[in-house]
This record gives sequence, structure tokens and C-alpha cells, in this order.
Amino acid sequence: MIKSVPWAERVAVMKGDLGEMAVDSFLAAQGYKKMVPGDLGAHNFDRMYIPTMKMGADLFHPHWADVKCYTRRTHYADTGINFSHFLTYCEIEDGLGIPGKIYWVDENEQLIYGQWFKILRTPDPRFRRYPLRQGTRGRGEKVYFPLALMQIYARLPSNISQEIRDLNTRSYPYPNLDLFIGSEGKV
Repeated sequence: MIKSVPWAERVAVMKGDLGEMAVDSFLAAQGYKKMVPGDLGAHNFDRMYIPTMKMGADLFHPHWADVKCYTRRTHYADTGINFSHFLTYCEIEDGLGIPGKIYWVDENEQLIYGQWFKILRTPDPRFRRYPLRQGTRGRGEKVYFPLALMQIYARLPSNISQEIRDLNTRSYPYPNLDLFIGSEGKV
């Protein structure tokens, strides 16, 4: 008999927990309070972040957020999400009218970066191929976004980066990459 791995012991969940803690810490320092969905297990998005102080910058709006603990692609200056998640985020934004952000915790670049979902989902004439949908329907289909659209929010502490690397199931080494993120956000 095959036994399933308990939810909290799944590698993807453990990596996600580390990524969520890193983003929570960054946003708490910026003046946000987090609200977490009440159910344990799979959910449509990870958090709602509510500003606790008045700030003028665009960053300081209440928003839903999903944290992806993925490194960018090796041979392309982009990163992505599962297509099914993309469709869910479209439904959330269109149905609720609440803006959302996707945060990537990239253990290879040792950065937290991301963007408003509305910007990611809208085709940009500078990047004709994006958002780029690839893969086999129902089997690993993903949507990719160019790194040049991303805002860099924070450096990922090296100990967190190493913990995520230690959990990784990659069958090939991390590449030694130059940073391909645009000049909008600098750390």
C-alpha cells in the first residue's frame, strides 16, 4: 500500500513555508499586517496584506498575494506559475476587484521579486511573447513572465536561500547567472 506524505512534510510545502516567511518578514518591515486563509492545505492564494500605516508609494495597498518559491528559468530571462493558478488569479481579480501580487522567492538569485498580477497578465508590447503559455494541457502547463517586468523587493538572507536549496529536488546544478531583472527595482 502506498502511503501519502502528510501535507506539512511535502518538499514543495516546506519550500513554500520558507518563502512565505521571507516575504512576510519583508512586508512586516514595510508596515503590512498579514491575514492568512483559515484552512490548512491548498488554497487559492497565500495571504492578504493590509497596510498598517499610511504610505504614499504604490507598494502600500491592501492586496492578495501568492508566494512562489521558484528560481528563474535557466536559459530564459523569465519565471512563471502554473497555468491553473493563473486562471484562478484572473478569477480572483476579476470577480473580487481586489488587486494581487505574485512574489517570487528565488534561491539562486537570492532575491525576493515580483509584480502586480494585473501588470503580469496584460500583454506588454515590449515583450511580444509574454505572457508565454507553454507545456501540455493538464500536465505541467505554465505561464511565464519576463524578469524585466519584475520589481526587486529584497535580498533573500543566505541562510534561507541555503535552506531552500537543501530542500530542492533539482537533478542539475544551479547555473551561475547574471541578473536579468530590469532597472526598476534595486536592492
